[in-house]
Amino acid sequence: MSWQSIVKEKGDCVVEICKANTCRSNENMHCILDVITISPTGQCEMFEKKEQTQVRAKTRGDMSFINRATQMHRDEQAERKLYSNR
Repeated sequence: MSWQSIVKEKGDCVVEICKANTCRSNENMHCILDVITISPTGQCEMFEKKEQTQVRAKTRGDMSFINRATQMHRDEQAERKLYSNR
């Protein structure tokens, strides 16, 4: 029995993990649709590409405390190195 003969049979199907991370219906690797249609080749026919959203650069105010402390430490080290070379 091939997978193609199994796909032709109708039955309940549950999507455990959805790896179509560019699909608008994918949230944390889980499909949020109640019903999906699978093509004879095994591909999801409900796939719709997510709209591209522009991601803004993080500012210092957006950074976590640890990230800010790490960045401040690196800045201080670079400043010390700069002044020690004079």
